[in-house]
Amino acid sequence: MGWDISAAVKADAGEKIARAQIIINGQVAYDTSFVPPIGSWQVQLSEKGQYPGENTVRVIASNDKGEDSEADDSWN
Repeated sequence: MGWDISAAVKADAGEKIARAQIIINGQVAYDTSFVPPIGSWQVQLSEKGQYPGENTVRVIASNDKGEDSEADDSWN
């Protein structure tokens, strides 16, 4: 029992990824800044246990210009 979350981001032309965050059920599970900024990023997080009810994940990628891109997902 548990969950696996895979996240991947590729920067658009002329941009770089400066920071990546993953927030699971309102808690920061991953937060990394990249110095120097990078062109692509991926990570997989796993957690054992039971998580009844609605679960949510938000992935936020910030580019080197300070702009954020976000993706949300949820599961029961």
